Amino acid sequence: MIRIGCNRLPQRTNAWPVTMMALALIFPCLFPSSSQSVQAQEAAVAEAWSAWDQMPLLHDGRLKPMDTFARQAVQIISHRESPKLVVDGEIQKWEADKMVLSWLLLPQKWEDVEFLYAKLPELREEILDIPLTGKDGETLSYVSPAQLEEQWPIFFAKWQEIQQKRQKAQRTETTFEAVGLDKAVEELFEAYFLYRNLQLNSVDARTLVAVKNEFGQAHQRWQQFAGLAQFFQPNPENPEELGSVLAKFRNTHESLSDLLSQIWVEPAELDETLYSWISSAKQIADSLDFARRQLEEGEGPPNSQQLGEQLLRLQLTFVQIAQSGEVMQEALYGNREELVVIPALNAEALEAFRNPEQEISAWLDLQSVLKGSLDHLEELGYPRSEIERVRGRFASLEEVANAPESRQFGDALSAFVSSIRYLGTSVDDMRADLDLKDRDEALLAATAYPPTDAMALEVHYNHFDPFGKSWMISGLALLCFCLAFGVMRKWMFWAALTVMTVGMAICIYGFAIRVAITGWAPVTNMYETVIYVALCVSIMGAWFILSPLTTDGLRLAWRLTAVPLTWEASKLSPIEERAVGTEKNANLISLAFLLPRIALMGVTFYILSMAPYAAGDRVILPLLPQADVVGSAMPSFQKLLAWAVGLAVLIPSVWYIPRAVMMMLIGVVTIPLARLKSKSSVMQEVYARWPFGVAATFAATLGAFTAWFSTSVLDGNFKALQPVLRDNFWLAIHVITIVSSYAAGMLAWGLGNISLGYFLFGKYRDPVKAGAKRRPPASCTPLSQYIYKSMQVAVLLLAAGTILGGLWADVSWGRFWGWDPKEVWALISLLVYLAILHGRFVNWFGSFGLAAGSVLGASAIIMSWYGVNFVLGAGLHSYGFGNGGMMEVGLAVLLNWTFLAMAFTRYRLELADRGEAAQKVAPASEDEELSEESAEAEEEEMEAVK
Repeated sequence: MIRIGCNRLPQRTNAWPVTMMALALIFPCLFPSSSQSVQAQEAAVAEAWSAWDQMPLLHDGRLKPMDTFARQAVQIISHRESPKLVVDGEIQKWEADKMVLSWLLLPQKWEDVEFLYAKLPELREEILDIPLTGKDGETLSYVSPAQLEEQWPIFFAKWQEIQQKRQKAQRTETTFEAVGLDKAVEELFEAYFLYRNLQLNSVDARTLVAVKNEFGQAHQRWQQFAGLAQFFQPNPENPEELGSVLAKFRNTHESLSDLLSQIWVEPAELDETLYSWISSAKQIADSLDFARRQLEEGEGPPNSQQLGEQLLRLQLTFVQIAQSGEVMQEALYGNREELVVIPALNAEALEAFRNPEQEISAWLDLQSVLKGSLDHLEELGYPRSEIERVRGRFASLEEVANAPESRQFGDALSAFVSSIRYLGTSVDDMRADLDLKDRDEALLAATAYPPTDAMALEVHYNHFDPFGKSWMISGLALLCFCLAFGVMRKWMFWAALTVMTVGMAICIYGFAIRVAITGWAPVTNMYETVIYVALCVSIMGAWFILSPLTTDGLRLAWRLTAVPLTWEASKLSPIEERAVGTEKNANLISLAFLLPRIALMGVTFYILSMAPYAAGDRVILPLLPQADVVGSAMPSFQKLLAWAVGLAVLIPSVWYIPRAVMMMLIGVVTIPLARLKSKSSVMQEVYARWPFGVAATFAATLGAFTAWFSTSVLDGNFKALQPVLRDNFWLAIHVITIVSSYAAGMLAWGLGNISLGYFLFGKYRDPVKAGAKRRPPASCTPLSQYIYKSMQVAVLLLAAGTILGGLWADVSWGRFWGWDPKEVWALISLLVYLAILHGRFVNWFGSFGLAAGSVLGASAIIMSWYGVNFVLGAGLHSYGFGNGGMMEVGLAVLLNWTFLAMAFTRYRLELADRGEAAQKVAPASEDEELSEESAEAEEEEMEAVK
């Protein structure tokens, strides 16, 4: 019995897991509605937020999703896209889209919340009179709207003082840049009014500028005839009489004047007052017209003609006042920039030959939809019932605003967004019936209400943040390359290449999204060029690392695409002979590839010199020189120069581009074939090229991190492209080429700094013979060759990019070369690299000189790339101008040159030490030293290759 019980106890113990698993499976089945309802609620709320994020807006000249707009707005207001704030007594991290919607629905909740960025000590102490630190000693960075309004007179006076400085600079044609306290005040002013505008309960002073200017003109007209109004006494029994209407207009005019004198105005109150003012002016004009006609038709007093002329002038005055009121309404409804949510029925904004000075939006803002006068909106043509539906849905959303996680909130938000979409599509259809003199079809298409999910790709881009990930992945690849030594050398080397490839793939994916969204080549601003350099330097680094595996195969492919029996059909190398056999076989294969090459040459020639690609059927590279003026017989020197350079580009392009394309296609076969026929392994050479990986990943990490971190200097937001850049062919071919040269220069710079590190910290070697100088560390020799090859690529791309830039300049500005600062510094960069390559080629200097030259060349590139746009800020390339970062960039360059000076100091000291045995030997001349060092470098390079 006891024995049996003891045997059963373990069995019961082992049954517990089975029992618990059974209960876990059965329990949800007993209460299915609870878990399913929670999941359904979460799904509904998530879907509602997704719809809110994708709601299209017109902002900064393009359509963008609410998610993008919210991120940009919160960045301006709080200096972070997702700030951590104390709300309702708890520290919470707020996402931008939820923050903006909360401002709309619960404006009173945020009055005492500190979220307006105000970190500068002088701003907090001198202007706002608030503490610098919190209770626990933490630095405070924000101020609440209530705190700012308490100190508004002092703050606004300081802002006005800054504006006076800016106006004075404009009058004296000098520059004024707000720094320190001035900059902080202007940023806080902008943040505060942006926040107020997003609450939909005010119209700020800046929005009222156009309204005030027009009202001032109307006020002057009214003052000219205000004295006549005393002759028309109001009749309480008949409000339609002229005296009663004039009294109503006078009162409304005073109310409107008081409203416009305020800093911000309630939109509904302003809209109603303005609407009443316009109606009164029109009614007065009609009454005066009626009185004047009665006077003309009846037998009036002797001075009836003079009185009729006065009535006519008075009538015309009120007609003009009513017209000014309509202009004020257009400014009130057409010039808002925040939350512009549906197409507008504004004919003037859609005319092909519209007045560029009138900044009238092609879309209508949410404040007008929710707060504007229904009568006026209906007069303008907007469907009243649908606007009332939007307002009703918004009111329902406000009722559940305090429960943003509830199913009711999700349903209300989805319904509100749907009503906006329905209103937008309805108004979009109505725009087809607008009476337009010259319909701008392109503008109508660009500002049409987008289809569902049109904004989804940009929202995905925002959330995925590919370039934010790329610098971290590049940094991980850099770490793997640095750990590629010892037992783990091979594993870490290939792990680094794999991670590096993943980083490049993510970066390419990010650029693909940007191209899909904008339609332009992804090098339209400084931010994109920095990211592109980070990508391109990684590609170049990987290419140089793997080139021992691909070079023989690509050379074979290049040989097989040659024209037989010409200079192109060079003698076969041993590997090529083992791959294809005899020269006869190679020529037969080349002959077979000749026909497709000729076909590709024809296509290339047609695309470059015959196919129209722009306005006026302009071709890319014309075969004949173009005159400056239509009908002119002789072209100018600049046009002749552009034509000659164009021909010099066209001929080799037609000859070699098809061959290069075929080489890449055939290389898919010839690269593995050459590897099979090779008798030697090149893997050791591949592993020896780890400096390319370190240099490339370091430069990529630095560039991508700079773009990701320096948001105040490098703006990564999508923006409408400047007109001068709206040429996708030249934008792609010129800018990508020139920026790729920057990447090659940065690769050489990275390799150069690795070499300088060896010169500074490495082990110098004893001389091979008495009297000779000590030799630099052994690693400096292959690094010198790597730097040289990288510089060759930089020179090739820089020269091509500069020439192509001149051809684009001829298209854009009518001249090939004009000594513009950008052109000058591109030429200087090219000449610097040419001088370095030539100096090394003729042995003016050795491996240290080449490493130092990489720093010099990079400095020239930084000046051409950053300095011209952000420091000089002059020339025709104003579309690329910016500001900020000057101190950081200058400090980085200074540190690099300091590092170079330290390496040079040790280099000179080491070479001065010749050892005791060599003291009595006469020193060699500089030329002998350079020749000896060059010979030793060549010998060591050959040994490394073997």
